[in-house]
Amino acid sequence: MIPKLIQSIFEAGRYAASADNSQPWHFYWDGEQIRITYDDERVSGKTFTENNPATLLAIGSVIENMSQAAKSRGVDIQWTLFSEYKKPDGYAVGRFDIDVYHFDGQVDSKEPVALFERHTNRLGYKKEPLPDDIRSLLLAMNINSARMQLHEDKDNIKKIANLVHRCSEVRFQTREVHEWLGRSLKFTQEEVMNGDGLDVATIDLPPGGKLFLKFIKDWQRMSVLNKLGGYKILAKMDAEPIKNSSALISIIAGAAGNDVINAGRLMTQIWIELNVHGIAVQPFFVITDQLSRLEEGGVPESLLHNISAVKQESTSVFDLQANEQLCMLLRIGLPRSEAIRSRRLVSELILTDLDNGNLSK
Repeated sequence: MIPKLIQSIFEAGRYAASADNSQPWHFYWDGEQIRITYDDERVSGKTFTENNPATLLAIGSVIENMSQAAKSRGVDIQWTLFSEYKKPDGYAVGRFDIDVYHFDGQVDSKEPVALFERHTNRLGYKKEPLPDDIRSLLLAMNINSARMQLHEDKDNIKKIANLVHRCSEVRFQTREVHEWLGRSLKFTQEEVMNGDGLDVATIDLPPGGKLFLKFIKDWQRMSVLNKLGGYKILAKMDAEPIKNSSALISIIAGAAGNDVINAGRLMTQIWIELNVHGIAVQPFFVITDQLSRLEEGGVPESLLHNISAVKQESTSVFDLQANEQLCMLLRIGLPRSEAIRSRRLVSELILTDLDNGNLSK
């Protein structure tokens, strides 16, 4: 049976951030160590692949959540990160500096509270500048091979919004990306209760927006709409929140898998701290996604020049050094209203106890 301490740490990992709330991970406990892997059976073909930056960021978020939960109980996890996904070890293995079966400290599955309060807010933000104490807090945050940049200059924000706009135009013209997003959208309460995917109620939609999303979920309809310039309208809507932001954060790291995992840890640290201080956060992955697809040959040939130009401009806009890449863009600000929180998959679907061979809560 999994010790209560380990159960509480897995519970923290369950609340990590992931692309479109896909939760692509699976956790194993073998009696001595934690192992974090990609859940091929559940998510393969439905979301990003095991070595995609989006997945690696999610794994970093898991590791950060677990580490914070352990630290709050006076326990340290020593992580071994792998530069590439490897079976059966997965992305990372964590060992403890104590005998977890004889841990005599207090265990509360929802401690530390801040970790479980982290959430995405896709609704409207106020145009007020960041408080000085928040700015100072952010500028001090970096981790290993990952770093952050705070963008408050209006001209720079405008340039970033332009990059988001152009990448979104390509995204809405790419069948694979469109169909992935369509599969993640949850329109009914029954779908939402499954615990994964993107609840459309969390999106800042205009009147009739939900019906429109349902309509364009089918690629054939979207492709017809694109002939009329539909992708331009949707891309403009996608970039508008960035354009109107008072502040953005870019998360920068190296290209190796463990670098991107560390970027996910840094992203999560920043996200938790901002939410604790009442600052809303919305992630934007579209630039990183398109640049990653460019490297992998996944951009439609007719649109290659668009993303090639974005790649060149991103280097200067984000002040990228040699071998660095943009891992995530965060829109941040004071929220106008409280966001609806995403649900999570039940533990039985993502946790295996190898110590006794049974699925465990």
